[in-house]
Amino acid sequence: DFGDVVVDVNYLNVEDTSTEEKIFI
Repeated sequence: DFGDVVVDVNYLNVEDTSTEEKIFI
């Protein structure tokens, strides 16, 4: 699922908040 991909990326980029926001959008 797309949600699973977002979670995986969040684990890889825990310090990159900007990237997380873009992914959620």
